[in-house]
Amino acid sequence: DPLLDMQGSLPEPGEPEEHAWLASAAQAVLGGSSAAKELTPARLSAVRLVLGLDHALREAKGRIMDLFAAENAGPKGQLELSEFLRGLARLGVVDSEFTEEILCLAISALDPCFDGLVSLPVLSRALKALRKNSDVAAAAGSARLFLGRQDAAMRRTYGEVASVDVVRLEFQAESIFKFDRSFAKFRDQQRELLDQHLRLAGPRLMQSV
Repeated sequence: DPLLDMQGSLPEPGEPEEHAWLASAAQAVLGGSSAAKELTPARLSAVRLVLGLDHALREAKGRIMDLFAAENAGPKGQLELSEFLRGLARLGVVDSEFTEEILCLAISALDPCFDGLVSLPVLSRALKALRKNSDVAAAAGSARLFLGRQDAAMRRTYGEVASVDVVRLEFQAESIFKFDRSFAKFRDQQRELLDQHLRLAGPRLMQSV
């Protein structure tokens, strides 16, 4: 009995979870602002992880518990790092370059009580904190961000009308330069998409006036 081992005393409560920083950090990352460079490697990895999970949940239209049910061999909602990483790879959220070390960094920034097991309830609360900011939620939902490999079936352009190439964002925590360069391309792409949208919508808007 754990209480007997501790001579009847209750364990010290862990540090409280603090996810309020997530929305602003995600906004900085999605917007490619200079504030993203000031994030610690742990927080930057955490933002990328939560954004990737958010996308996977939107695609699956399910709960995080359901998404990782196949890998959850132990207590419900508690996964070994290898199990969670396997689930992320299956969902297309990460590639082989997203290692357990990077995952440890990300989880430690989200879960102050992280003991080597990934807690899905903690990640669920982190996702809720992210989605409290409607601007971030909308951007994350439309940007189709991944932490590595893109689905092989994904088209190379956004459509026949808006022939803008898909920009792959480099999500390696140790490669800030590549990450910044990818986001510069991403911002240019978004401007091009907006310009094409306005050109196409302009005549329709004029007709509706």
